[in-house]
Amino acid sequence: MQNLVVVFHTIPSKSWLKKTLKVINSLYDFIPIEYIDSHFYSGKKFNNCCHISFDDGDISFYKYAFPVLREMKIPASLFVSPKIIIYKSNYWFQDVHYIIEKMGAGYLKKRVCEVMNFNYDLIKIYSIYSLLNTLKHRDVIKIIEVVKSLNNINTIQRYNIEKDQLIEINNTQSITIGAHTINHPILSNETYENIRDEIGCSINQLASMLNKDIRYFAYPNGLSGIDYGFREKSILKENNIKLAFSTSVGRIHNKTDPLDIPRVPAKGINGESNIKFIMRLLLLSKWSTLRNIIKFGMNRTETIERKELIEFLSNYYCSK
Repeated sequence: MQNLVVVFHTIPSKSWLKKTLKVINSLYDFIPIEYIDSHFYSGKKFNNCCHISFDDGDISFYKYAFPVLREMKIPASLFVSPKIIIYKSNYWFQDVHYIIEKMGAGYLKKRVCEVMNFNYDLIKIYSIYSLLNTLKHRDVIKIIEVVKSLNNINTIQRYNIEKDQLIEINNTQSITIGAHTINHPILSNETYENIRDEIGCSINQLASMLNKDIRYFAYPNGLSGIDYGFREKSILKENNIKLAFSTSVGRIHNKTDPLDIPRVPAKGINGESNIKFIMRLLLLSKWSTLRNIIKFGMNRTETIERKELIEFLSNYYCSK
């Protein structure tokens, strides 16, 4: 089988998305998420197909992706946090991006060390996002609030769709809404009780908001074995989730776990040729390995960096 799921986050423009989707469609036929469901639970066969998905519910989905998907008649799924939608708030990483744009990653990394009482020399080699992705959600929020207070930041730009927009999207039969936790924590960093609430409440609140059962889920950040594992999948089963999606790169095959479905992050063709983008889609994990070598070096990857930080912070949290 040569089937895959592609995931988008923010969309820069309608024209960018149209061009990207046309490149994907030159290689694959688009299918709705229900086909994947039927594959795992009813034995439906399909080949050379692609499902399009979007995480978070950035306002660019409503402005750019929603009209393009309707125009091109492409089915898709959208994974969101009901809390973010209801309270018109930001995900923590959106506030972090705002802070980095205003004050720089180095500044934020130093504030992390001050709040967490870390030795700066021990963590300075790591990227700020790898560092924050290894912390508990409560500590990330504490760091953000400290930075806002120190710099007299009273408001931060709002990035996401609102409730009436989500309901409008949901009423389009070709777009399926799925859950994405309440606060977008890295689930593996949290206690069992916290992740039960994060997963269960997001599913129940979204079901209540949309007046429908929620059967699909996307893991925050989504690296299999790093950001989630058996514990999280067990909780999803308790909540009757049928399909759960990662950001680990790969294709759907006969041995794929329906609660561990890989996806291909779509950076599209912004700044790269059609041929390069097609090669990236065809090579998948091999292309990802090459990118990691270029970015981190022959013997270092983003996953290795995260594992080193997890080991470093395990002693910190055990002492708390």
